[in-house]
Amino acid sequence: MKSLLASVRALAAIGIGFAAAVAMTAASFAANDETLQVSVGASTAIELDGNPSTGYSWVYDAGASANGELVTVADQGYGAAAAEPGKRPALGAPKKQKFGVTGVAAGEATLVFKYVKAGDQAPAKTAEYVVEVVGTDDPE
Repeated sequence: MKSLLASVRALAAIGIGFAAAVAMTAASFAANDETLQVSVGASTAIELDGNPSTGYSWVYDAGASANGELVTVADQGYGAAAAEPGKRPALGAPKKQKFGVTGVAAGEATLVFKYVKAGDQAPAKTAEYVVEVVGTDDPE
């Protein structure tokens, strides 16, 4: 019984730490007011901390985004979980979910991503990224 209780406490601590990491990632970006830059026709990536074993994933919300037509956004899935050299990543370890962003036309877009679980109406987290697309979209 003590072993089971210790396991439950450890899992709760992992969950709390994960939630704090997700909140910190979104909050630190918003606090920095950074703008991503990409040229017309070029691509960059946005990586968001997540954990697919929880049932949550990040989704791009085109309806909540502003000027989303200036870019294309493609979900490229989760990368490998971080692990110490020579060791396997722990089951259920956090991973980075990657979105490819390609510039289509010059201007500034605000992209909104929501961390959601199937069946839940409200997102657990929301992250916004400002993307400046530079260059010309006029053929000369």
